[in-house]
Amino acid sequence: MRPSRRLHCFLHLATGGLSLGGARAVHLAPHPALHWQLLQPVLLVIGLLLLALAALPRPKILTRLSFDLCLALLGLTVAVALIEGGARLVGFDFRGLDAARRRLPPFYQKPMVPTGEAFFRRPGPFAWRGQVIRTCLETLRWPADDYRNEPVITVRYDAFGFRNEPRPAEWEVAVAGDSFTELGYLPYEQLFTTRLGEHTGWRVLNLGVSHTGPLTHLHYLETYGLSPATRHTIIVFYEGNDLDDLDRESHALAIARAQGRYEPEDFRPQPSFLGALADWIGRPDPPSPPETLFTDALWSGPAGEVALTFENTAPASVSLDPGTIEAFEQFLTRYAELGRARAVRVWLAYMPCKARVLHGQARLTAEGEANLSGWKPTDLPSFVARRCTDAGVGFLDLTPALVATLVEDQQLPYNPRYDSHLNAHGAEVVSRALAAALAPAHSHSPARETR
Repeated sequence: MRPSRRLHCFLHLATGGLSLGGARAVHLAPHPALHWQLLQPVLLVIGLLLLALAALPRPKILTRLSFDLCLALLGLTVAVALIEGGARLVGFDFRGLDAARRRLPPFYQKPMVPTGEAFFRRPGPFAWRGQVIRTCLETLRWPADDYRNEPVITVRYDAFGFRNEPRPAEWEVAVAGDSFTELGYLPYEQLFTTRLGEHTGWRVLNLGVSHTGPLTHLHYLETYGLSPATRHTIIVFYEGNDLDDLDRESHALAIARAQGRYEPEDFRPQPSFLGALADWIGRPDPPSPPETLFTDALWSGPAGEVALTFENTAPASVSLDPGTIEAFEQFLTRYAELGRARAVRVWLAYMPCKARVLHGQARLTAEGEANLSGWKPTDLPSFVARRCTDAGVGFLDLTPALVATLVEDQQLPYNPRYDSHLNAHGAEVVSRALAAALAPAHSHSPARETR
């Protein structure tokens, strides 16, 4: 049965109008994805064709086909509209951010609780139990045999999302930093902050969170790190990526001050079905997981050769952007001002990358030669030391102690492959180095009558 002339015209005009409207929407979108841009001429042609068919004579076969096409397009439009509206109404997240985060141990998750102008911390209190590094590798579908005997631990976080068991009411020392301070795969009793307290008798607060940089660490100290008993604050500066993090945080802070808020793109859920479809179409195929973990070097230890992975390396001072240098100097100035305002000694502890400590002590593989691209230890420690001295911030270089335990004690202070952070022995070395450096300053710190 052929549809009536009136119904024929209505369906073709409605469907053609929707197609032209879709083409116009793609054109007006502020940043349309490439595949949506390619769809625009298709929608335009379909829309014009359907409008033309509404006015032209109706051959029997063509009328039936065009009528069915209109019904299919209208049905599809209604279905997509219902899914889009329903998902937005209930707040469904097509990205599945919460599910993706829950699959990873806390140490490898980005902090997502807003604090301050443009900074983030972990939620709390909460606990997680399992094999941290092995779970991460298995979640990524990477080989996990290197960590099959990793201890099962319970990692606890205090009310503000930091590793303190329990959080003390007051403390003499507060230590802020990134993953090298959080060390979320080590038991609490093996953290260098815990061991520093045991070596010295001081109460030490740990303010370490992965995926953070110097401005976040300064904010942590200002907001969570001061008590009436505090006499020292330490920011652990990791040479591998803290200057990059500083640039990122400076940019985020500028956005927050200009717009009143800052929310990273990868923190935002995707409640739009069409947006999720665009993300899925435009997403490149993920790389296949490696059959074995990367090996950049081989180190000859007491038990034989140990395969190593290097991750970040330190830039040379001459390669630093002037804007990065200015941001670093401003950070140190603010840090020094915090010390003067709160009558505490402020320190920056320099954490070297694994490649610096192992340089000359391990044999690079062909893979390592390509990865390091001829990298040699740079002058970044002396550059940072000079800037700290100029700003009035105490400088503690942890490199000598870590090199000494490798060369003299034949003890590897880092996890071997995939994860390039301190192992339990490295954390112990750092705790003793900090205790030795801070003890004389602690004994000569002036008493403070008020805070």
